[in-house]
Amino acid sequence: MVKRPRITTERNIAMALDQSALLEVLDALRTADAGE
Repeated sequence: MVKRPRITTERNIAMALDQSALLEVLDALRTADAGE
């Protein structure tokens, strides 16, 4: 990972939220695929 000196907390939070949302969507898709 590349360390960036000036990352704002807001950006970190936004990135974390995006990531967890993406994981949830992928999880849901996987579950849907397994169910069919």
